[in-house]
Amino acid sequence: MAIYPSKTKTQHGIGLIEVLIAAVVVAVGLMALGSLQGGLMTSSGESKARAEAIKLAEAKLEEYRNNIIKSSFDADLAIGDANDSVNGTNATFARSWGVTDKPDPDDPDYPNGPNRKNISVQVTWGAAGADETINMVSEIVWADPGKATDYATGGNGLSANAPSPNNNSSETPNEQFDPGTVTDLGDGSGLRKHVVGNYIYLLDSSGKALIKFKGGIQLTIKGTVYHGVVGNGATPSVSLTPTTSYPVTFSDLAYCVFPVPNTDADYICYFGGACTDGGAGCPSGTHTYEAVNGGWYGKVGLIETANDNFHNKKVCFAEDIAGTGINTLATTAREYVTRRIDADNNAVASEGINQSFACQNFLIVDKKGSGYPCDEFSDFTLPTDSTKKLAIPSSSIQRVLTAGQNVVLAEDTSSCGNTGKYVISGTITGSYADQVKVLVGHNACLTSLSDDGVWSYDCTIETIETSLTVTAYGGGVAPATQTFTSPLSALMPGDTLVTAGGSSSSSSSSSSTSSTSSTSSTSSTSSSSSSSGGVTLATPAPAWSSTSDPKALTWSAINGATAYKIYTCTELNNSVITPCTPALTSTSSVNSYAPAPGNRDTICVKVIGTDGTVDSAASSVMCIYRNGSTYTYQ
Repeated sequence: MAIYPSKTKTQHGIGLIEVLIAAVVVAVGLMALGSLQGGLMTSSGESKARAEAIKLAEAKLEEYRNNIIKSSFDADLAIGDANDSVNGTNATFARSWGVTDKPDPDDPDYPNGPNRKNISVQVTWGAAGADETINMVSEIVWADPGKATDYATGGNGLSANAPSPNNNSSETPNEQFDPGTVTDLGDGSGLRKHVVGNYIYLLDSSGKALIKFKGGIQLTIKGTVYHGVVGNGATPSVSLTPTTSYPVTFSDLAYCVFPVPNTDADYICYFGGACTDGGAGCPSGTHTYEAVNGGWYGKVGLIETANDNFHNKKVCFAEDIAGTGINTLATTAREYVTRRIDADNNAVASEGINQSFACQNFLIVDKKGSGYPCDEFSDFTLPTDSTKKLAIPSSSIQRVLTAGQNVVLAEDTSSCGNTGKYVISGTITGSYADQVKVLVGHNACLTSLSDDGVWSYDCTIETIETSLTVTAYGGGVAPATQTFTSPLSALMPGDTLVTAGGSSSSSSSSSSTSSTSSTSSTSSTSSSSSSSGGVTLATPAPAWSSTSDPKALTWSAINGATAYKIYTCTELNNSVITPCTPALTSTSSVNSYAPAPGNRDTICVKVIGTDGTVDSAASSVMCIYRNGSTYTYQ
């Protein structure tokens, strides 16, 4: 019998040391996990706080960007610093911001770029360290949103896609008035008006308000729409029956009536001006109006109707009719605007036109071959009166202000009546020749670049005026103004306009419908007296004279003087009369001038006579001050 020895099985377990090691490993892992979780929570909180700080900074910048009312924009951009505290979701934030002038990058000596502002915003939280601070900087320039939508339409005269503030001169009301309390306009439009305080309401026959003017005055643009016909070899003709196929409309908030039967105008468009600074047609006394900067500016043009082949027609302006080869683009609208220019003769702002205009005629022609025969109507006389030519203003009607206030001017009728045709042309030299804008009276001239690299301008104007002022601005151009005086039937020479970086020499070129020669004069700020042809021009002696306030300046006509240069300046918001140094603002053919100061403002005036070649000595400076309904004269 076999005997097997007994075998004992060995038992193995976990010792105390192994347990301790495992516990340490688990503890370290848990601690790491806890630390990671805490870091993630801290980082997440910082990210949320940073995101909230960014939103707070952007919100402050957007407050400035979203201002669509010019007066509010100016008030909000008053230069200075400010701050506030915001209790956010993730932290308490300290927000500060500042507004400073934006220097003009093209002129380091001009630190206060017009309408250009730097907005800087800083938001801090926690300890306000580098990781707890957000800084944002933005540049802001005022842009009228209504004008932006106008430009977005392609300049075709259609209504803008959104209403504009119109310099706050008008708005669309929702009001009804008793027809017995309103006044008929009496201009053939069938419209009525109703005045409530400072507001003027334009109404239909039922008393429903169509538009509300807030600037103290209602202005108009009116004219005739001609349809020109040119046959093969036939004499051009125009239809004098209103062309109702192409309604007239504004590019901005206003109101047009078309047609207007049995009147001198086929269309009348009504818009708001601004009596804030006074002028023709403004009520006397102290008023507070909401419109600023002259009220409305924009375009008036024709719109296509569905049943007419408008793409085979063209709206001709003076530039097209002149036949100079410088033509307008495919636009159906005419622009109206006031340009504010600085001491360097550059445009720095656009303001309301603040003036009524008559005889703002349109001419539509049918396509002939591959082009449009606008030039066939050059020197065209109306069939109803062979002494009157077909007056079509240019595609841009502008005023230029160098100083002073944007007062309401009397209605412009220079395209009405027995007009004469004049062509003014010239060249523009210098590095910035392409930036120069040229005006003859209110009419803008088109400029073009020739094949030999020379910029030129041609302007054809039909006018009843006895003197014309040629104004150029942009690109540092000189001379700024030239004045052509009677007889306007004489040759209209055009001087070379020299811009910054150009030659200082000057030459002349000319184009006209007359072979009689004459000379032009360049406006001057000189106040010394001189003589022409052995005759010395006397110094004007203006005096305040009128039957009621505000008085006008009048002076005896100067023998040999054909015009008077008016120099003005304005001191705003004074407590007393405050003299200032006048600068040239206009040229007058009459020996009187009526300044209209705003409340608590001073206007100073001096006068220089001119014969078109030389100037007289300057008169003494005369000032007028207004405080409410009380006027003080110096």
